[in-house]
Amino acid sequence: MTPLFFGHPEEQLYGVYHPPLGGTTSAALLLCYPVGHEYMRAHECVCRLATALAKAGWPVLRFDYWGTGDSVGADMDVTLARWDESVCLAAAELKDMSGASRLSLVGLRFGAVLAARYATTAPVQDLLLWDPVVSGEAYLDELRALHNGRLAERRGTPVTAAPATPASSDIAGSQYPPLLREAIGSCDLRRNGPWCSDAAHAVRPPERSMLIASADLPAYRDLQAALPATSRYDVCLDDGQWNEAARWGDPLRPRAIPARIVDLLKRELP
Repeated sequence: MTPLFFGHPEEQLYGVYHPPLGGTTSAALLLCYPVGHEYMRAHECVCRLATALAKAGWPVLRFDYWGTGDSVGADMDVTLARWDESVCLAAAELKDMSGASRLSLVGLRFGAVLAARYATTAPVQDLLLWDPVVSGEAYLDELRALHNGRLAERRGTPVTAAPATPASSDIAGSQYPPLLREAIGSCDLRRNGPWCSDAAHAVRPPERSMLIASADLPAYRDLQAALPATSRYDVCLDDGQWNEAARWGDPLRPRAIPARIVDLLKRELP
């Protein structure tokens, strides 16, 4: 694997390129991380997935969005537009490094939202959503509940007595400034995904959309109903307790889902 910085000279983004190990393919894979505390919890499993995909023959790039990880930018200045631009820059870098003619994206949690947003502006062969954030508004509520639960635990008070934090930028240990919270709250994959015919998109929807979940949740079934009839919805019971207070800082170590993703892409991608 090759660590690298890319993007604008004065605002470099950090990424790691995993060259394909054997095999030939016309597609490259861009991995989109979760954000906030979920980035830290998912870092290990995303690294393992990238390695497995490269071993299966695909060129892979995983990267940090602007204001996250080792990329440039202050977290208090993050906007959704900056994250969108990060995905665009990463996609261009991956195509340039790999020489691939086609691009597919794998997005985890809010990374699935960012991957789907990219697919409304540029051609994407396959879009795979792993435990996606279906509703940005519900996601923020989950993060606030987690934040308040941790505060209550520290203070030894009931969770219901923990103060609400709708106006605070510090949620679950990460910064979500007002404009970012507003933008996240407006995201809903059921209404503004690349497959939604009533949304204004610059390109055709992805050739294939796949949803893989660690649990069969109502939100995922709702999203499945919004996806094209040719899409896949796979439930693969695995480690996916993203916002469980008792496991606040523990890394998630799913095994079955990464293996299923590799298998699915082997069957779907040329």
